[in-house]
Amino acid sequence: MSEAARRARAQTGRARRRRRFVRVLLVIVSVVVIVWAGLGAWFLSDRHRSEPAKSDAIVMLAGADDGRHGVARDLLRDGYAPELLVSNPDAAGKKKAAELCRMEAAECFSPMPKTTAGEVRAVREIAEDAEEFGDGWESIIVVTNKPHAARAGAFFRRCLEDAGDGGGPITVRVVSIEGLDISRLPIHVLRETAGFIKEATVAEAC
Repeated sequence: MSEAARRARAQTGRARRRRRFVRVLLVIVSVVVIVWAGLGAWFLSDRHRSEPAKSDAIVMLAGADDGRHGVARDLLRDGYAPELLVSNPDAAGKKKAAELCRMEAAECFSPMPKTTAGEVRAVREIAEDAEEFGDGWESIIVVTNKPHAARAGAFFRRCLEDAGDGGGPITVRVVSIEGLDISRLPIHVLRETAGFIKEATVAEAC
């Protein structure tokens, strides 16, 4: 075989390998995009949220000034619950949270750790105190953003299944804000997916 023929064969082999690599890469990228889009749609699904109803308390989870403060305030003023619990008023959105804390029916708390798990534990302790004083809870409204609704609802329901009136479960209704910064959706999907994986593998205590 001549030198020219060997070079041509080598070039053909390299071209085939490049095409194969590009095809594999396109398949991987397509799968990642499909999975990511599916997760985003699942996290934003209405199935994770409820219509507000009369409850024993409203719990606003910590977060940015994305509209949750107004939703929590309106729920309280509309008489959906006699008490508003505001999580982590010294973190993001602290000015809005501080305004809520000045309301007569509001109680602010700083969970430790400052995570959803910490918030659930803090709310459970408050619910247990209410039960101890003969005023056990039967239901709560949890206010958060859309992507967080699925994980927050699952975590609260699991950890409040025996913290209600008479040792029964507390009904958890998750109400989310309507707005969403779509540019931050990938960050939300990553955070919420990691949170679910952590809960499933580490089994955080309530």
